[in-house]
This record gives sequence, C-alpha cells and structure tokens, in this order.
Amino acid sequence: MSSHLLETLLIRLLLDAEHQRPHMMAKLSLLVDIEQTYFNVLVVETRGESHPKIGDDLRAEFGDSIVLELGSRIALLEPSALNFSKISPEYLEKLERILESHGAVAATSGNARELGAIDVPFAIACHILAASSRTSRLKPKRIYTQDEHGIYYIFSLLQDQFVERFGREDPLALLHPGVVTLLRYDREHRTDLSETLFLFLANDRNLKVTATRMFTHRNTIYNKMKKIREIIGSDLDDSKIRFNLQFSHLLLSYLEEIRHAKI
Repeated sequence: MSSHLLETLLIRLLLDAEHQRPHMMAKLSLLVDIEQTYFNVLVVETRGESHPKIGDDLRAEFGDSIVLELGSRIALLEPSALNFSKISPEYLEKLERILESHGAVAATSGNARELGAIDVPFAIACHILAASSRTSRLKPKRIYTQDEHGIYYIFSLLQDQFVERFGREDPLALLHPGVVTLLRYDREHRTDLSETLFLFLANDRNLKVTATRMFTHRNTIYNKMKKIREIIGSDLDDSKIRFNLQFSHLLLSYLEEIRHAKI
C-alpha cells in the first residue's frame, strides 16, 4: 500500500474517528507494525488563508514525519522508537522557524502508541492550540506544549461532562469554596485578592516574587494574604488545599476566556 493511501486512511480516522476506528485500525495494521511504531503528534494551524506551501516546507524539513493536511490545520506525526519520548529541542527549533516564516502556530501533544490511536493526542493538541493561542492572559507563542497547557483539555472534558450531567455551563460547584468567596469579595470591594492568591501560590508562596509580579510592595502582599486567609479559612500549608485552590482558579479563568473566544 502506498504512502498516499496511508495518509488518506489517517485523515479519515482524524476527521471521523468515532465509527471509523475499527475499520481504519484493520487497514492500518497492514501498513505498519503497530506494536513497534510510536508517534509524537503535533498540530499546526495557519491563520487567515491557508498557505499551501507550509505543507511542502514541513515535508522537506521533516522527511521522516507524516504530514496530513486538514484545511487550515496540519497534523505532523513524528515517528519515535520509544514510547513516551519527547520531541527533541532541535526538532522544535526547526519547526518554529517554519511557523515564523508562514505566520503559523502549533501545539504538541502526547505520544501515540500506534497510528490508530493518534485521534486522542490529535484532539488534545487541537484544543491546546485553540485554548492557549486565544487566551489573552498568556504570552503569545509559536509552539504550545502539552507539558504546559494540557490542563486546558482536562478543563474542556470537565465542562462537557458538567453540561451533559446537569444542563448548566457554569460549574461553580466544582470550585474550591474559598475561590468563590474571594471572587464575591473582590466584586463587592473592587479588590484583586483572587489574583493575588493565585500568583502567591504560583510563585511558591514567595512574598517578594509575588510583589514584583504585581508591581507592589512586599508588605502590601503580606497584608492581602492575611485578609485572604481570613476569608477562605483554609490552611495554605496543606499541599492538597493549595492544589485545589490553583486548579479552581485556572478552571475559572479558562471558563471566562472561552466565553469570549470560540474554542
């Protein structure tokens, strides 16, 4: 079977995975050794009109990779001898140069155990790309990685499940109660305690670093944190509570962003 047929089967798998999987898997097993071949999955997205030359440039630079053109998106499948191997910095540097020349962006996802399983990391990479590149509070990048932004796909699954189960799109019940209380306090008193708490936890509870990030004095952060502890009534020395607070803040931020961006 030709490489063209392989690409056609993979494109059909990605675009209509739900009922095509058994049929596609049977055909793919004839083309590759699914027990020995692993693939890192990247998704490239062109902005505005799709530039056909970017696919040619990707094929020329990454001869061992499978390039699947899907309209304004391109799936780049990098073969790997080992499962769970990461994409090399050299590979990403070359990719970034191509993206820059075409005004495109990309996202990397996990390693697929076989070609027939690429639909999962492909879906994750697509969502990471859409969510990360359209999130205004994040610094724009050319390449968004699952290491850093994979949590956005988890949020999307939580949101979908919540809507399916309860028929509502605002899952405040999933948040740490202290985060909800802080938000209400901020709205009533026009303060920024919620953002202060998130930055404080994100910077390993370092007052000085948090103050620098917020362009204020260390004592100001100290006083704000004292007020925050009074409001939320939780022990910030407990790692599980800190994780819950950070997760809740990130989930809430994500939900606020998707209200303003079609993801």
